[in-house]
Amino acid sequence: MLGAYLGDFTILGKYPWRFCLGSILLMIVISSAFGLNIFNLPGDTLVGVQVLSSATFSRHHVQSLALLLPVVFVPIIYVAKNKGYQGIILCQWIYALLCFATLTTPEFSGFVHFATIGMGLLLIAVLRNWFGTNRVIGTLLATVPCIIIFALLLLVSYAQGSWISMRLIALLNPQADPLGFGFVAIEIRQLLSEAALLGEGTMPEFFTQRMIMMHSDFLLSIVIFRFGWLPFAVIMGALLLFIVNIIARCLKQRSDLGFFVSLAVALTFSVQILMYVIFNLGFIFTYISLPLISPGNLTMVINMGLVGLMLSVFRTGDAVIDKNVVSAIKNNRFVTWNDGKLTINFK
Repeated sequence: MLGAYLGDFTILGKYPWRFCLGSILLMIVISSAFGLNIFNLPGDTLVGVQVLSSATFSRHHVQSLALLLPVVFVPIIYVAKNKGYQGIILCQWIYALLCFATLTTPEFSGFVHFATIGMGLLLIAVLRNWFGTNRVIGTLLATVPCIIIFALLLLVSYAQGSWISMRLIALLNPQADPLGFGFVAIEIRQLLSEAALLGEGTMPEFFTQRMIMMHSDFLLSIVIFRFGWLPFAVIMGALLLFIVNIIARCLKQRSDLGFFVSLAVALTFSVQILMYVIFNLGFIFTYISLPLISPGNLTMVINMGLVGLMLSVFRTGDAVIDKNVVSAIKNNRFVTWNDGKLTINFK
């Protein structure tokens, strides 16, 4: 966190393609080393052989790398400014490549996390007239392809009978697979149904001990059962206050790059929290850790780095000059009007 805080976040805008393509290759190579195979493809691997042991690098560590992708996607949006519909299409191509990179991870949560935030960032850019296009057409162009990518993934996984489709069925109807993917959802919902407004709920002791053994995956579920729905509401209020505070500070950024980088971090935390809460309420589809609370070394390091990056934006964002202003300053004219900004060049 300290390293990211003292660093220069504008390096993302200077080398957007290096960060983007490097992240895609990194995730594919590491996932390939694990021999991941989420679509039930023939053989043991998706794009390679398993060369890393779980003792060296856990499969879930690969999933944690997906938390960095929203920040990596931001510079692509940044360099596409004022490029019209071509800029939106460019962002959609990179969005699709990053989605593909998340699909090589062992969990579906990386895809859901980035697909949601990536589409949100692109939509916000369109609504801010970032590309200089018609807002209605731009909105459709920014959202429809993202929805199609998600729908095609579900159709392909359902046709191939992969664990994604089975988990989706269990999400809609846990009783359809009570001893398989629906087992945990049934247990959690039964636990929460016996929770009290304040104080410990009524449930056989052996059941609660089994839930406690689930460790960090169901921290909020255990809190609800042990202490009641009211303490859970207090925790949710604190998390909501945290998210509202950082988003409000994002909106105050004068630099476009600073705004999008800090917003990407804020959305990364927001979606992590939302997915974890949904998971703990018994809607078991995909798991993701609770930021800065759930144990996990790599996930904690990445989240702390993201916090430092966001604080770096808050610290120096007002002093950053965006690329469109730089081009105006380099102009030899004494007075320049560019993108709503009046520049007087004293050389």
